[in-house]
Amino acid sequence: DLFSNDFIDMDKVESEWSKLQQILEKKWKLMEEQIPTLQGRIQADESRINERIKKLDNYWNEKNPEKANSPSEALKILNEANTQLVNVKDDYIRNCKAKELLDMDIGDPNRLNPIEEQIASLREVWNALNNIFSRVESYKDTPFVAVNPEKTKKEIEEALIEINNLPPKIRNYEAAEIV
Repeated sequence: DLFSNDFIDMDKVESEWSKLQQILEKKWKLMEEQIPTLQGRIQADESRINERIKKLDNYWNEKNPEKANSPSEALKILNEANTQLVNVKDDYIRNCKAKELLDMDIGDPNRLNPIEEQIASLREVWNALNNIFSRVESYKDTPFVAVNPEKTKKEIEEALIEINNLPPKIRNYEAAEIV
């Protein structure tokens, strides 16, 4: 005998295959019925995400720290904006992927990149200026009688040299003028 007793009868295989196809067909129909509900949820989620993006845009336009008074103030604003951005960007990208899976019109997954780039650039600027600013600011708390003019002049000249040695990318920001 060519086949051993371990082999399953062809009728049994066909029967099991038919059952599997029926199960898959039922599951597919259930899934098809759920698609409009999922699409509605995704659109509602998109509306909430768009509101959060609008809120982030408003925050950024109002608080943009390019002209902040100090690095600490600017970095605080940048951290808050970045936190909002990270949260909304993850949700936005997830929403775009879900819409793509359900053959819905997807938004631009790079929509938030300009704000992200601005935050990164300004963070680089303010971090570079923070050291210089701290040294200059330390003179505010120094009593006038304790000021050593030669030392002060030397430190201010060093700070100016540091500012002039900053890359043009950083010096082109108004923040460099504030220091």
